[in-house]
Amino acid sequence: MIFYVEGLKANLLNISQMSDKDHKVNFHLDLYEVVNKEGKVVIIGYRTIDNYYAINLNSGTPLKCSRAKLDPLSFDIED
Repeated sequence: MIFYVEGLKANLLNISQMSDKDHKVNFHLDLYEVVNKEGKVVIIGYRTIDNYYAINLNSGTPLKCSRAKLDPLSFDIED
């Protein structure tokens, strides 16, 4: 579960939910990658100068949200 953070200007990824779906998240010095259970890299991101890890939307891999449940206090993604 990710809680709503007022004033946040970015979306957050929940690493534990990706792990629960049998995805691996590999962090490196200047980038990270999310690998699905078939071994395919599904997300490539980079580390910013502010020490955030951001998604590279131009990585050539389409992103998909299977289901999003929204309420004022939380954001939950489920398959």
